[in-house]
Amino acid sequence: MSLFLLYLATIFLIIATPGPSILLIMQHSASYGVKRSFYNALGGVSAALILIALSLGGVAFLVQGIWINVLSILGACLLIWIGFKSFKPIELNEEGEHNESDKELFKSAFYTGISNPKDLIFFATLLPQFIITDLPYWQASLYLAFGWLVLDVSIMMGYALGAHLLAQKLSMGALNKTRMVSGVLITLIGGALLSSSAYQLV
Repeated sequence: MSLFLLYLATIFLIIATPGPSILLIMQHSASYGVKRSFYNALGGVSAALILIALSLGGVAFLVQGIWINVLSILGACLLIWIGFKSFKPIELNEEGEHNESDKELFKSAFYTGISNPKDLIFFATLLPQFIITDLPYWQASLYLAFGWLVLDVSIMMGYALGAHLLAQKLSMGALNKTRMVSGVLITLIGGALLSSSAYQLV
C-alpha cells in the first residue's frame, strides 16, 4: 500500500505540473466554460490510458531480474529530467475564441496527449517500479491505470475551474511558481528512486 501511495504522490506532482495538456484545458475552459472543458479532460486521459496499456503490455516480459532495476533507473532519471525541465518558465498563449464542437475539444486534447512518443517511454520506464509484486501483474496494472485516471481527470478539471473563475486573467507568475515547486519535489523523488534502484542493482 505504501508503494501505491508513493505512486499516487509521484503522478500527482507530474500531472499537476503545468504542461501542454493543462494549458490547453485552461484556454478552453476560459473560452467555453468548465462543463465543455470536460471533453478536454476525457481526450487527455484517453490518450494517457492508451499509452499506459501499451507500456505495461510491453514491459510485462521484462519485469524480472536485472531488467526491472534498469527500467527503474531509467524512470528515476526521467523524473529528474522532468523536474529540472519544470524550472523553465512558461507563457500562456492567447488564441482567438473558436466555436469548436465537443468532439473537436476531445480530439485536440487527445492528439496533444498521444502525439509525444516520449510519453510512451516515460510510462514504460516509470510504471514498472510501482508494480505491486504481491498481486497478479494484470491486477497491479489496473491499480496504476485507475490511479492515473482519477488523478488526471481531477487535476485537469481543477485547473479548468481555476482558469474559468479567473476569466483568462491567471497570473503566470503564480503558475510558474507552482510549476517550480512541483519540479523541485519531482526531482527529489527521482533522486530517491535513483539511489534505491542503483543500490539494488549493485
